[in-house]
Amino acid sequence: MADDKWDDGDGTASPDPAEEIAEHYARLHWAGWSVGSTAVMAADGTRRWMVTGVNGENLIRAEGWTEVEAWREAVGQAGAVGMLGASDTPRLKPGACS
Repeated sequence: MADDKWDDGDGTASPDPAEEIAEHYARLHWAGWSVGSTAVMAADGTRRWMVTGVNGENLIRAEGWTEVEAWREAVGQAGAVGMLGASDTPRLKPGACS
């Protein structure tokens, strides 16, 4: 695995997690979503990540074993209800979160 890639929890390589999360956040925010993430701990000690958001009367609640996974799911949910915006959403420049 290259130095600039990380295992996102499902065995696949992805960009630096902070960069990918920032990109998902920016895309949702640009589309009008107010979003945030948090880690929750279950009674058995396992940790899950949750992303919640609101856009008018639309709500999303996405969960994942990793924060990246939860953000990906949130973007998928927003897209599924047609509230993700145009495909020309501004993208962060590489290294913008460094």
